[in-house]
Amino acid sequence: MQKAIVYRAYNGMEIIDTRPEAEIAYENMRYAEELYVKRNKRQNKNHKSFAEILSALL
Repeated sequence: MQKAIVYRAYNGMEIIDTRPEAEIAYENMRYAEELYVKRNKRQNKNHKSFAEILSALL
């Protein structure tokens, strides 16, 4: 039985991909999305200003 990967586009249209390499492409896409989320979390950390750090020490 051949696997089929179903993608849902932003406009709501569903795309069915039955190629054997579709599963590999799907895994690569999922990995890229996870990497994007991790990088966004890392970049969006709140950094304290030098004045805030200095006032906490004093």
